[in-house]
Amino acid sequence: MSTSDLAWLMTQLRNDLPGCHNVLLTSSDGLLRASDEHFERGKAETLAALCSSLVSSSLAFGRLYDEGRSLRTVVIDLKRHQLAVVHAGAGSILAVVADADADPAMIGTAMMQMVEKLAEHLGTAARAPERTSS
Repeated sequence: MSTSDLAWLMTQLRNDLPGCHNVLLTSSDGLLRASDEHFERGKAETLAALCSSLVSSSLAFGRLYDEGRSLRTVVIDLKRHQLAVVHAGAGSILAVVADADADPAMIGTAMMQMVEKLAEHLGTAARAPERTSS
C-alpha cells in the first residue's frame, strides 16, 4: 500500500470515530509514515516520535514485570484529550488523539479492527544499514 493509501485510511478512521482529532501511523523508531489529512505535518512528526518513546517505555515496563512483548495499548488521559497507541504490524505503531470524553472502548476496538485487517500493509520493513565505501 502506498503512503497516500495509508493517509486515506488514517483519514477514514478519524472520520469514523466521534470526537477523534487525529490519527497517525509511525515506524517503531518514530518516523511518520502516514497521518490523516487534517494533521499538521510538524505536529504529526512530533507525536510520531513521542509514540515511539511511549511504546519503548511500555515494553521496558513489561520486561521488568516478566510480560515480555505483550503490549496491548498505551493510553494517556488528559483533561481535554486522550491518546491511544497500539502496535500496528511489524515495526509500526498506530495512534489516535481524541476528545477526553470520547469512548475509549470504541477507539480501541476501531484501532484493533484496522490492525487485524491490514497489519501486513501497516507494518514497516526494517531498514538496511547504509553501506559506506572506503
